[in-house]
Amino acid sequence: MAKRVKFPLNMGTKSGTDEDIMVRNIEELKENYNTQKVMWYFREGKLLTWLEDRYCDDEAEQIRELMEQDCKNAVKVGKIFGVEIKEDIDVEEIENRRKKLEKLRDITGDDEILNNVDCVVFSQDELVDLLDEEAKVIYLCGENFRIPMSVKNVRYVGVNNPPVSISGTGDIMRENNEKFVEKEKGISIERCKIPDEIVTEIMKKANDSLVIEKYGTSEDLSKNYALQNTAIENAEDFVTDVYGSTVCLRKYTGTTTNVMIPNKFTKIGTAAFSMCENIESVLIQDNVTEIESYTFMQCINLKSLTFSKNITAINESSFYGCKSLKNVYIPYGVTIIDDNAFNGCYNLQNVYLPDTVCKIGKDVFDWCQNIKVTYKNRTYGYDEINALYNAINNIPQPQEINKGDFEIVRDGGKVCLKKYKGISEIVKIPDEVNVIGREAFYNCKGVKQIIVPDSVFEIGGWAFSKCENLESINIPNGVTKIDYNTFEDCKSLKAIIFPNDLREIKSNAFYGCDKYNFKVYYRGRAYTAQNFDILYGYINR
Repeated sequence: MAKRVKFPLNMGTKSGTDEDIMVRNIEELKENYNTQKVMWYFREGKLLTWLEDRYCDDEAEQIRELMEQDCKNAVKVGKIFGVEIKEDIDVEEIENRRKKLEKLRDITGDDEILNNVDCVVFSQDELVDLLDEEAKVIYLCGENFRIPMSVKNVRYVGVNNPPVSISGTGDIMRENNEKFVEKEKGISIERCKIPDEIVTEIMKKANDSLVIEKYGTSEDLSKNYALQNTAIENAEDFVTDVYGSTVCLRKYTGTTTNVMIPNKFTKIGTAAFSMCENIESVLIQDNVTEIESYTFMQCINLKSLTFSKNITAINESSFYGCKSLKNVYIPYGVTIIDDNAFNGCYNLQNVYLPDTVCKIGKDVFDWCQNIKVTYKNRTYGYDEINALYNAINNIPQPQEINKGDFEIVRDGGKVCLKKYKGISEIVKIPDEVNVIGREAFYNCKGVKQIIVPDSVFEIGGWAFSKCENLESINIPNGVTKIDYNTFEDCKSLKAIIFPNDLREIKSNAFYGCDKYNFKVYYRGRAYTAQNFDILYGYINR
C-alpha cells in the first residue's frame, strides 16, 4: 500500500526573516497558529485533508461538521485546537481572496506570485489602491497598466507579460531581457511589455568583462554586433504553422542571399533552412524563442548569423556542415549546446560561449580543427575540446563508493536506496540502485553534488528535500516522474536537466528553490520559476 503524501501547511513567515513556517503535525499547528491562514485552509478544504492525512480523527470530524454548517466563525475553528481567538476575522475577505487566487491559478503557477496574492492587481483602480497603501512590490495581471514615475521605490512584476505605459518623466533603462529600471527613482518593471521608444539605453551583460548590445558574427570579435541592414524580408518565402500562441516557421522556400526572419515568428521548425545553399546571412529577430534541430544543416555558404537574444538552446545538428562559418557568438541566456551542433564546420575559428551554458552534447565541434572556444575567460583549442566538455558539463572526478554510507533495501527487482548516511560533499550512488526512496537524502546539508547512475528509474517524494547546499544533480533517462517536493528547499541548486521521457511532475517539486536563478531544462528549453506553470502543463498533459 502506497504511503499518503502529507503536505505541510504554511503559517506565514518567521518574524524578521523570509523563512516560511511549515507545520507538519498538530502540535506545530497549535504552536504556530495563524488565524487567517487556518481559516483560509479551512474554507478551501485543505485543513480537513491535512488532518485526515495525519489520522487526527477527532479534530477532522469537528472540522467536517463546521464545514457542513458553512461556518465562518474563526473562534469556533480555533477552539477545536485549543487556541483562544479574541477577535474574529473577516471571512468574506478571505472568500474574496480565495476567488482571486483561483482566478490567478488559471494564469500562473508561480509560487512567488500565488503566495503574494494580496499584492496582485487586475485593474488600474486596484493598482492605485495598492500604491495608496504604499506597497513596495506589485504584481500586474491584466491588459494594460499605467505606471506613475511619481511613486518611488516600487517593484512592478508582470504576471501575464502585460503591456504598460509610463506616466511622468524618468530615464527608463533596460537592465536585462525581462527587467527595466529607473535607478534614481528606485523603480523596477519586470516581465512587462514596455514601449521601446521610452527606453533610453539598451545593454546586455554577457559576462563580467564584456557588454554586447546585439549578437551576431564578425571577423572582429571585440566589437558590438549591429543588425544587418542588407537583410530582406519577403513573407511569401516562409511556410507558416500556427498552433496556440506559437507561430512556427516550418520551411524557407526563398532564394534570397540575406534573410531576415519576419518578426511574427516565435519558433523556427526542424530543418527549416536545411540545404539552402544560397543563403549567406540570416537575422533571427528577438520574438523567436526556440530553434529546433537541423535548422541550418548543410547551409554551406552561410557566413553570418545574428541570433535572437531570447533563445535558450542550440539544438542537435543545428549548423551541421556549415563549412563557411568562421566566427560565432552564442547569445547570453543559451544553456544547452546539443549533439553535433557545429559538427563539420571546417572553417570555424572562434566561438564565444556565455557563462549561462551548462550542458554540451556529443561531437559538437568535430572536424573543426582550427577552432578556439572561449568559455568563462579560458580559451580551448581543438585538442582541448574534451576538457571544455568536462568543464561545461561539470563532470566530477571519480569518487570511491563507501557502501556503508548507503542503506539499501532489496524487494524483488527493486534495489532501493532508502537512506544516505554519509558526510561526503560529492556522492556517487552505487550502480546497483534503481530506486531512490522517499526522503533518501532529506536534510543532507553537506551534500553538494549527487551522481545518479543510469540504472535509476524511480525517485521518491522529498528525496532531496532540505539539501540546502546541493549544487548539481543528474536525472537519468529512465526517470519518468518527479514526485512531490523532490527538491524542496534546495536553495543552492541553480539548474536541473530533465530527460525527454519525463511524463509527470507533482506539485511543490521545487518549493523553496531560488525563485530568481533556478532553471529547469526540458526538451531544449529553459523554464524559470515565472513559467513553471507552462512546464507543468507541458509535462503533465
